Amino acid sequence: MMASLDRPSNQEEILQLKDQVATLEELLQVYEQTATEQERRLQTALASLQERARQLAHAQETLGTLETILDSMGDAVVVVDVDGRHLFSNPAAQTLFNGQDYVTYFNQSSRNHNVCEANGNDFISQAQLPLSRAIQGSSLDAVEILITDENTRTHQWLSVNARPLYSMKQIVGGVAVFRDITLQKQVERALHKSNEEALQQTLLAEQTLQQLRQTQARLIHEEKMASLGKIVAGIAHEINNPVSFIQGNLNHAQQTFRDLLRLIHKFQMAYPNPSADIVNEITAIDLDFLAEDIPKLLRSMETGTERICDIVQSLRTFSRLDEAVFKAVDIHAGIDSTLAVLQAQLKTQSSRSAINVVKNYGSLPLVECQASQLNQVFNHLLSNAIDALDADIDEPTITISTTVNDESIEIHISDNGTGIPQTIKEHIFDPFFTTKPVGEGTGLGLYICYQIIVDNHHGQLICHSQQGQGTAVMVTLPLQPN
Repeated sequence: MMASLDRPSNQEEILQLKDQVATLEELLQVYEQTATEQERRLQTALASLQERARQLAHAQETLGTLETILDSMGDAVVVVDVDGRHLFSNPAAQTLFNGQDYVTYFNQSSRNHNVCEANGNDFISQAQLPLSRAIQGSSLDAVEILITDENTRTHQWLSVNARPLYSMKQIVGGVAVFRDITLQKQVERALHKSNEEALQQTLLAEQTLQQLRQTQARLIHEEKMASLGKIVAGIAHEINNPVSFIQGNLNHAQQTFRDLLRLIHKFQMAYPNPSADIVNEITAIDLDFLAEDIPKLLRSMETGTERICDIVQSLRTFSRLDEAVFKAVDIHAGIDSTLAVLQAQLKTQSSRSAINVVKNYGSLPLVECQASQLNQVFNHLLSNAIDALDADIDEPTITISTTVNDESIEIHISDNGTGIPQTIKEHIFDPFFTTKPVGEGTGLGLYICYQIIVDNHHGQLICHSQQGQGTAVMVTLPLQPN
């Protein structure tokens, strides 16, 4: 009976043991999982610590490299915190600031030195200095600072680049790089002074060259005009001698022919019935025609010689090269003599019709001037007007007008020619400037005219022209020389 009562109790114990074993196994499994998770977490933490250690080592290495670079830099590097307190400066900064930090140096400089910008404006407060402005959020490049020692009057130039330093998007300080550019500024000033001196020398050389060109132009003109004057005077003299001889004998020839006709008339009255030979000779020579035509022929010869005498007188007037002094001159006579010299160019040419010359002369007094020089001016201005009248002009015309004012006279010479382009007009009075082909123009004409009118006679020479609308030149001369 006892044995039967114990059996159920053992089974219960076995079941309890099984449950306990299952619980233990479950606990063991949970423990193993927890241990594995802990191990994994530990390994992750270890790896993170190793990475941070590696990063720290790299940062220390980088910092060491950066310190080496900063120590070897020739430019001064300064770092301050957000309150402007000194944090770091490299050896170059300590040398630049005489062993002091940035803040101390500029505090003392403000008392012992004049600190200003390159434009001369003083830095009134520390807040205006580049590094202080960087702390406030500004980025500055190549800001120049001039430090002047009030005692020695020596200058020190600094070029500054400054930037704010950020951490978590907040400004925590500022960094600035200072470079001493005093030597560079001294070189720049010396170079600027040298450039100014070189510029002055260049201007002096240009003025000297201009004077030499003016002298050369004047000498060329004087030589050319002297040669032309001698030639014209020689031609006038050579023409004048035979013309005077012809003109002097024409009166005698006219009187002699009248005497011969009177004698022939008396013979006809005395011998009304001449021989057949005489009648035939009278018929052959057409005596009645000769008696009527020869006087006309002699009168035309007289007119021709008078015209030649007028031309000779014009040549003499034109070539007054010996009249270098100022004297009272008839301006109209000078213009007319020039027109006489240019008469052949005014006539009909193969390229155009004859030029019509319109004279609107006012009542001018005699003008104190150098006649020969003015004649050269008239000759050149009229020649230019003739050259401007080409075949495309239907009625080529040159108009000459003269008027008198209170203290001066004005001479206007205008044409209805091609005009002067604006790009050329501003150079027409320059020496050696010409639009003609090489060998056909010297470029001295208008330049010499300008010298004669403006420099020698204290007048004015003004040109008004538009391309396609002709050209008008005004010459103004004072009535009395200055």
